Amino acid sequence: MPSKLLRTLALCSLIFSSCQSNTEKQEAEAPVQEQQPLTFRSETVTRQSGLCGQNADGCATAEVKAITAEGGAQSLRDSLNTFMAQQLLQMQMGQDPDQEVQQSGNPAVTLAETFIRDQEEYLADLEGEVPATAAWTLNVAVNPIYQSDRFVTLRQEYSSYTGGAHGNSYFSLQTFDRQGNRVHLTEMVTDTTQLLQLAEREVRRKYDFPEGQSLTEAGLFVEDEKLPLPQEAGLTDKGLLLLYNSYEIGPYSMGMTEVTLPYAQIGNLLKPIYKPEQAK
Repeated sequence: MPSKLLRTLALCSLIFSSCQSNTEKQEAEAPVQEQQPLTFRSETVTRQSGLCGQNADGCATAEVKAITAEGGAQSLRDSLNTFMAQQLLQMQMGQDPDQEVQQSGNPAVTLAETFIRDQEEYLADLEGEVPATAAWTLNVAVNPIYQSDRFVTLRQEYSSYTGGAHGNSYFSLQTFDRQGNRVHLTEMVTDTTQLLQLAEREVRRKYDFPEGQSLTEAGLFVEDEKLPLPQEAGLTDKGLLLLYNSYEIGPYSMGMTEVTLPYAQIGNLLKPIYKPEQAK
C-alpha cells in the first residue's frame, strides 16, 4: 500500500477518533433534564347575561374556576386533565340532557357560555316576562386538596340556581395514584363495616344527636339504621375524608355532610400504602 494512502487513512482515523471522543464528552457533560414537579395552573371564567345591569331579576351569572395539571409524570398529568374536562362536560350535559355535546375547546368556557345561553333562551320563550326566578347562577370550583409523592386528591364544588324553591349543589372527591389511576374507597380500606361504624360516630358527634337516638329518629335517610358507603371519598393531609351530598343521607336542609377520619383513628382499616409516611 503506498505510503501516501497510509498517511491519509491514519489522518482520517485520528479525526474520527477525535470527533467521537468530543461527542462522547459532550454527551457526558450534557445536563440531565429533571422532571418538573406536578403543579396546577388556575383559570377563572366568568360570564353574565345581557340583562345584567338592566334587570336584576333577569341577570344570570356563571363562574367556573378550573385548573390544569402541569409537570409531573405524563400519565398522571393526562389523567387529571382528562378527568377534569370530563367533569365539566357532564355538567354541561346536565343543563340540557337532550343537547349534543362535543368535547372541544376550553370546557370551562363552554360550560359558562352554555349556562348563560340556556337562561337567555328560557327568557326568550317567555316573550318579555322576567320572573324573579330567572336570576340564574352557576358556580363551579375545582381544587387539589391533597398532594404527596404517591397520591393526588381533587375536590370539585358545584352549585347552581335555575329557578324553583332552592338551588342545587354537589361536591365530589377523587384520589389518583402516581400512575394516574383513580383510587376508590373500597380499594383503600380493609373493612367497610368497621369504617362505617367510625363514620357514624363522627356524624353523631357532628350533629350532636342525643345518645340512644336512632339515625332515622334523627331524620336521616338510611336503611336498617346504617349509613351507606359514601359516593365521595378521598385522601387528605389529615386523614380519610368522607362526603355525603344533599339527599344522600338526609334532607336538603341538612346540606352536605363531610367527616374526616384521622389517620391515627382509622388505624389499620386504611391499607398502609395509602397512609403518609409520618402516619405509619
